[in-house]
Amino acid sequence: MNMLIRLARPADVAALPAIERSAAELFRLDPQLAWLADAEVADVAQHLRAIEEANVWVAETPELAGLLLPTIPL
Repeated sequence: MNMLIRLARPADVAALPAIERSAAELFRLDPQLAWLADAEVADVAQHLRAIEEANVWVAETPELAGLLLPTIPL
């Protein structure tokens, strides 16, 4: 599988909260971290601000498959 890692673009923003929620589900595998699966994720507006500040990276496969938010206040 080929994967492109790139800065997120405004056109990506609608998909990011769902990707973040999906990734959070993996925390359920660790009983000590399972509570993180139910934590809030950044909303579209928060993701858009982070994209505008060049703080969001995405993995594309060719659909968006993941994201990295180094810091984003909730």
